[in-house]
Formats: sequence, C-alpha cells, structure tokens
Amino acid sequence: LLIGTVGRVDFQKNPEKSLEIAKSYISENHNAKFLWIGKGSSRKKIIDSINLLKLEKHIIFPGFVKDIEPYFSIFDIFLLTSRYEGLPITIVKSLSLEIPVVSFKINGVNDLEKKYKSVFAATPFETKTFLKKLKECELYTKKNVDQIRKDSISIRNDFSNEGMFYKINNLYSKLLKY
Repeated sequence: LLIGTVGRVDFQKNPEKSLEIAKSYISENHNAKFLWIGKGSSRKKIIDSINLLKLEKHIIFPGFVKDIEPYFSIFDIFLLTSRYEGLPITIVKSLSLEIPVVSFKINGVNDLEKKYKSVFAATPFETKTFLKKLKECELYTKKNVDQIRKDSISIRNDFSNEGMFYKINNLYSKLLKY
C-alpha cells in the first residue's frame, strides 16, 4: 500500500501531523509506505524526525520533483493533512486519476466530500479519526473500483474547460437577470 502526497513541506501542509499519522498507521500495517513529494521550510526537520523514529524504510521523502505525473500513477491513496486550503487541486488531480483521498474536513474539502464518495474527510486535526478514515479508504479501494471510476469521470467533467465554461456562463446569465 502506497499512501502519497504532493505539496510544500511547511506550516500550511501540516507535515508534523502527516508524520504522526504515518507513524501510527505503519505500527498497525507494516507493509504500508508513505511518499511525500515536495520541499519547504520544514523538510529537514521532518526528515530528521523520520530518521529518529527509524521510519526511513516506510516514509520516502524525495523532495522537489519536476514531473510529478508518474508518481500519481503509483499512489493507492492520496493523503492531505493541510491546516487550510482553498480548492485543493491535488485532490482534484488524484480523483481524476482514480486515486481516493483522505483529508481533514477543512475548507475546500467539505464540498468535494459531499459530491465524491472517494473523498474521506476526518474531523480536523484529530489523528484518531484520520486513521479511521484511512483504514476505511483502504478497504473502499478494494471493493469499490466502479465507484472510484465514476468519481474520476465526474470530476474530470466538472473541472474540464467545457464544464467550467458552462458553469461560469450560467452564473453570468443568472446575474444579468438581476
């Protein structure tokens, strides 16, 4: 099982919480691996913590990668531990590639969770509920391939150029009526 994330390693993305979750999850699932692609102000501190906890065989931290596309194709689950987001594009990207997502229920994720069954949102910043959602997601990926595919098609349609144009055009039309 490969659980991946892509993003800056800084305060907003909450890498300490991600490490705490990974450590707990690995203690129960020794075959799990975590991959974080990105760089940032907290990267050295997180790598030092990984080494101190002797988790370097389970948590891979390659740093900045110019072409992240191939990495998405190997993720089984996408993980987002951000403290805040707008619209998390990495979640949209993951869902479009048939990768279910586990995140905290923060702005931007709320709406995605309501619409797509492949988004598992935990109570903000509670490790225990996040781990529960991660386990649910792992089981879900094995049993719900058709739903994951439906979510992928749906999000690609919703966020396609044509889909966005249609939504914006409808909004303008409604506003012009006032």
